[in-house]
Amino acid sequence: MIFNSGEIKYIQDKIFTLLDFSYDGVIEVTESDCLTVEGDAKKVQIGCSKKNELARGMMLLAKELNSGVDHVSIRQKTNFKTCGVMLDFSRGCVYKVDALKQYLDYMAALGMNMIMLYLEDTYELDGYPYFGYMRGRYTREEIREIDDYAYSLGIEVIPCIQTLAHLTSYLRWEEASTFKDTDDVLLVGEEKTYDFIRTIIKNFSSLVRSKRIHLGMDEAHSLGKGAYSKKHKEINQKQIFIEHLMRVKSICEQEGLSPIIWSDMIFRVCGGEGGINEEYDPNSVVTEDISKAIEGLNLTYWDYYRINQEEYDSILERHLKFNADISFAGGIWTWDGYLPNFRYAIDTAFPSLRACIERGIEEVYATSWGANGTDTDYLHSITSLAIYTEFCYRGMSCTEEDVLDIAGFVTKTPTEVITGVSDFFMGYDGAVGMGGRLIDADPLYELVRYPVDYGYTAKVYTKAADVLDRYPQNELACLGAKALRMSAAKCNLFADLRPAYQSGNIDTLKRITFEDVPKIISLATALFNMIEEIAERNRKPFGMEMLQNRFASILCRLDYTEKKLVKYINGEIEDIPELNEKELNDEHATWLPSEGYMRTLCWKAW
Repeated sequence: MIFNSGEIKYIQDKIFTLLDFSYDGVIEVTESDCLTVEGDAKKVQIGCSKKNELARGMMLLAKELNSGVDHVSIRQKTNFKTCGVMLDFSRGCVYKVDALKQYLDYMAALGMNMIMLYLEDTYELDGYPYFGYMRGRYTREEIREIDDYAYSLGIEVIPCIQTLAHLTSYLRWEEASTFKDTDDVLLVGEEKTYDFIRTIIKNFSSLVRSKRIHLGMDEAHSLGKGAYSKKHKEINQKQIFIEHLMRVKSICEQEGLSPIIWSDMIFRVCGGEGGINEEYDPNSVVTEDISKAIEGLNLTYWDYYRINQEEYDSILERHLKFNADISFAGGIWTWDGYLPNFRYAIDTAFPSLRACIERGIEEVYATSWGANGTDTDYLHSITSLAIYTEFCYRGMSCTEEDVLDIAGFVTKTPTEVITGVSDFFMGYDGAVGMGGRLIDADPLYELVRYPVDYGYTAKVYTKAADVLDRYPQNELACLGAKALRMSAAKCNLFADLRPAYQSGNIDTLKRITFEDVPKIISLATALFNMIEEIAERNRKPFGMEMLQNRFASILCRLDYTEKKLVKYINGEIEDIPELNEKELNDEHATWLPSEGYMRTLCWKAW
């Protein structure tokens, strides 16, 4: 037998408990090079070769019998050897172990077999007491517990760390001053840097079963421009990057680990003149020294934005020329503001996963990044994981209906809820984050910074909220309705406030002051309370202050707006300077996240 009876019973109990399903028949498990489920209510045979496939087989059995069929006959062969997810536990969200175990149960039910824990500094590290200090860092015991639990479900745990950039939270401490280049980049060439990195790598080699480790090394824009530049007369960022990569690669080899890196820097540093260009710069020419440095690595091509398969095809072809393993990481848009952006996850994942299948990419994973207090709770984004699993098990024939069908069954989330929540983003691409912008936008400044038809948008939001209200027992539906109603109310405020003020319509200003603004304050409070409740249940408390600061700012500005309008209506002040400002709504007003602008004047979102 491929698995012993205890393992089969364990997985059966986990999956059936998750799905609220019971089965009194006999389950036989046989070894098979593809996943098969054949049987009925009395007896079923599941063919598979891995635990995660067995878990998916149990899920498919439950789904089919729940639908009322008399006989189940399913055959699915995986298109990817590895289908997983990366969870960001570094931007104000470190999941409690029990919540992560629940997430792993869902992953197993869907048939996933890998999870990356993105940990910039949120883990204990011997000899560096300020590493992860007051950041909710995982203890060694917690990481071992997570690895053990995932292993029991057939899921590999891969540490996803940073060994070059994205270390701002730690490098601010004096403890790190001797190996700090810039605010977020390590000092290349400094031996204390490699002592530090060696400690990190040794740490994880003793905590998890996997012999793979993700080293990060992405987006090191300021590489060599700080302390390094003071020690060296010339700065060639490509050469600095190669030097560092080779040193860290050697440490991994000494520890018997296979390293993975994000691939964007390979192209960034080859854009000419030894500088750093945009990710996957189409004009970059990968030189022989870079090609040699990346031999034997796993390079992850990450891309969360494109909706045309031809663009994915082109960039993948460039990767496949390297003497390295290639994996792909897409985004399931948990960082777009409060709710999962399922629509944009679909729009970007379908073309990218088709491109991966056609080019024989064997490893894909979905990334869930955080956004400093507004990110979606990861358990609410399980529906988007189904995009990746259904392409894995169904291949090119996968449809959006297949994804919604599986996602709805596993998470008990009706299609109406998934699509209703997606209306929060109004069909804009994920970089726009329309719903979140409206919630965050200052009531007097109105810096949404994107053309909005407030009347139409408010109607869409209200209609979607009405649909979600039909599902009071579904947490995502309740949260979505609250977010949509607040956004709709903000739309109405922006549509009416400035015109009423500038035309001297006191009656409308009175309504806004004594009815609309208090209503928005109430809606904002209800939304915050629910987000806080969910966060307290699933996350360690470190990082809660970002959410609280954000909503404190939102509520404070609403209160200030109300007070200012009262004074204006009562004749205590002659005008409201903020509303006297002429609006600039031309093409230069569009907010671009790549430029690091503030989403509102109250709170920096990136």
